[in-house]
Amino acid sequence: HEVDRLHGLSSLRPESAAVAAGLGASHRVRHVPMTTLDGLIAREGVRDIDFVKIDVEGAEADVLAGLDLDRNRPKALCIEAVAPGAMTENWSEWE
Repeated sequence: HEVDRLHGLSSLRPESAAVAAGLGASHRVRHVPMTTLDGLIAREGVRDIDFVKIDVEGAEADVLAGLDLDRNRPKALCIEAVAPGAMTENWSEWE
């Protein structure tokens, strides 16, 4: 869901697009190829990971589901933990 005016609310999740619509921004659905973090790490031949930042407007659990922390263990993770547009706690699904 690609939000036109409030790009920071673009997301895999339609709920984020609904928040943007409530703020007066339009959006369109785009279909793009995706991969998991594990797939990206394997494809690029990454061996050591120091830092991963995940800020995907409500889809954090989806991204984390594609990261095997036993095999690919970053030294530090920084994950957005609030709901898009609401700033309410949003980490119970993946903590």
